[in-house]
Amino acid sequence: RRMTSTEPERAAWFELERNGKALPDGETLTTGETLRFCYHGPEAVLTEAASPSKPAELPEVQTEPQQPRRAASPPKILPAKPAAPAGPMWKVIGGSGKGGILVRATQALSSPELGRVSTDAIVVEVNRVNDRLCYHLKEGSGPEKGWVSIKAAGKELAVRM
Repeated sequence: RRMTSTEPERAAWFELERNGKALPDGETLTTGETLRFCYHGPEAVLTEAASPSKPAELPEVQTEPQQPRRAASPPKILPAKPAAPAGPMWKVIGGSGKGGILVRATQALSSPELGRVSTDAIVVEVNRVNDRLCYHLKEGSGPEKGWVSIKAAGKELAVRM
């Protein structure tokens, strides 16, 4: 049920019905099904067939063959993207011949690879465990966040700024 106005003298409601029952918000519509549109409005806009105790009803409507749609729902407001964490900054210096250093999903060296963070990228430290650094990308290219090694085989791959 949707209200068309918040002003009491203009308030009206409408709803869609399937088999005599109101469809809840967010209900999926099926191709080819028949729905009924019911208007519940103030007395001034009721049709002759309706009375204050009986809502005005429009004829049944056959949906056009299309892909299933969801019933109208209020727009979703997404939260703003969080700001980069304010921690120590690191510069990626390794991986110049490979397009950067390897980024993994978790601290574990066996976790899935997410790609490479570019050489000369600047990252912000989110967490550090021994020679593993969890970062948030500030400048450069590659995964926005992940885990990298700051040292490998005796070579520095990232240095603290």
